Amino acid sequence: MRSVALLLSMILACNTASAAEPAHRPNTITVSGKAEISVEPDQVVMTVSVENFDRDLETARRRNDESVAKIIALTREFSIAPRDVRTQRMTMETLRETTRRDEWNDDLRHANPIRGYLISKRLTLRLSELDKFDAFYLQLLKTGVSEVTHVDFETSRHREHRDAARTMAMKAAREKAEAMAAALGQQIGPAVEIREDSEAGIFSAFNSSTRANSTASVSSQSSTGQIGIEASATVVFELR
Repeated sequence: MRSVALLLSMILACNTASAAEPAHRPNTITVSGKAEISVEPDQVVMTVSVENFDRDLETARRRNDESVAKIIALTREFSIAPRDVRTQRMTMETLRETTRRDEWNDDLRHANPIRGYLISKRLTLRLSELDKFDAFYLQLLKTGVSEVTHVDFETSRHREHRDAARTMAMKAAREKAEAMAAALGQQIGPAVEIREDSEAGIFSAFNSSTRANSTASVSSQSSTGQIGIEASATVVFELR
């Protein structure tokens, strides 16, 4: 028992000494830097949905396949490579008759007669010749596509531009830290922590959601302008 008591006393003494002498931490300053590079886009990515409904499942599926086939044929007409045409998702939904009584009751609704079947496919299309965008977009709306959910102008050199923006953001962070420290008559030391902010990214000049029966003018929206590629970082410097 005496040995145990002695050991506990030594542990308590060590803990007390540690509390009395906190670990040394240098004074620091935390700053953030942000930069944006404007570049010309060289490609456009479109996300399209094709939906077909019919009381007969096979008829709904066949009509959906026919609409998708028209889109594929159009991509070939505009020299879009097969690797730039991808099916994102395919769904089949059974639609049943509903009443107010069973609208929120799954058991009752599933017992109702089948009204028909909804077949849906979602595709992404990448067009690398932007001078063909107007003509392609107009023809795309005539293929039976139900909705164009996204039109995003991008650059194939995104990583290169993002690296450049990141370097500029780091320089901006250092300049900010130096200016703030100088205002206090101090200087900054080496960086002790660096974090890249994830919300920075690429921002397109044009983004749309268009139903197939929309009469919006595409040509008035086709001026792509430039896209902005952003990078942002948080840096902790020693403060001297």
